[in-house]
Parts: sequence; C-alpha cells; structure tokens
Amino acid sequence: MKKNERGDKLLVIGIPALSLFCCDKIATKAIPEAIERRAALEELGFYLSKEKLIGHQGEIYDSYFVLKEENLKS
Repeated sequence: MKKNERGDKLLVIGIPALSLFCCDKIATKAIPEAIERRAALEELGFYLSKEKLIGHQGEIYDSYFVLKEENLKS
C-alpha cells in the first residue's frame, strides 16, 4: 500500500467521525517510532498534542495527534 493510500484511509475513517459523533476534533495515537504514520498524519492536518490524556484511574497517555475540524485539508 502506498503512503498516500494510507493517508486516504485515515481520512475515510476519521473525517466521518467528526460529524457522526458531533465532535470538533479527533485524536489518534502515533508513537515516536512510527515515523511514516506521524508524517502521514501531519500531511493530513493532524498535529502532535502537547496535552496528556488522563485515564479513568489516573493513567497518563501521550503521543496523540489531533485533527480539528477547522484544520481539515482538502
């Protein structure tokens, strides 16, 4: 699968979620070692969140990329 096809698949999954779940942003995990995934996300308008996600029992999660509705690239 070519890189641009992977990016297209991310959009096919992610973009409908914005309206389906009535949200203004979506997030996906991309660890530092996932260089190609992170690059594809950035090309699609995602950015690395500086905020940490906190789980229900206080777990801390990082390495999330966020796409806000107003940052959608066509």
